Amino acid sequence: MPRWMIFLALAVLLAMVMMLKRRRTISQFPLLPPDLSWERMTELYGAEGISAKDVFEKIGGKLGRGYTGVGGDEQGLILWHPGHPGARIPWSEITLVPGAYMGAPAFRVETGKTDDITLVIPRRFEDRLKARAGAAWPGVSNRTAPDEPAAEG
Repeated sequence: MPRWMIFLALAVLLAMVMMLKRRRTISQFPLLPPDLSWERMTELYGAEGISAKDVFEKIGGKLGRGYTGVGGDEQGLILWHPGHPGARIPWSEITLVPGAYMGAPAFRVETGKTDDITLVIPRRFEDRLKARAGAAWPGVSNRTAPDEPAAEG
């Protein structure tokens, strides 16, 4: 076997060891803190029995760094994500702040309890959510949310 092939094999082996070592280091010390938005949301507004059938858009809004199914009923805004408990935020606790997300008109959902969680819902769901909320539909703020909330903090 030529020497250059032995050298190449050793270089590849060394590169693989370095990659494995780097992967272990990155997983032990993540660059981003874990996104605890779902855990916090369900701690505050968890609701039993919410499933995919309760939402009309499977990937409809933004919650923290993840996306969620969005729905609603007369009780509140329904949020769902596979593998997590569902949440129902009462309409009476919600303020909708108009803005944009990824260039499209959206509402930033604010409550007195979720200042640490970014929750954005596209405005294209407004009519369907209003119809499901009925008289409980929350007011829309005259403030404007900053565009692209994912860039905050």
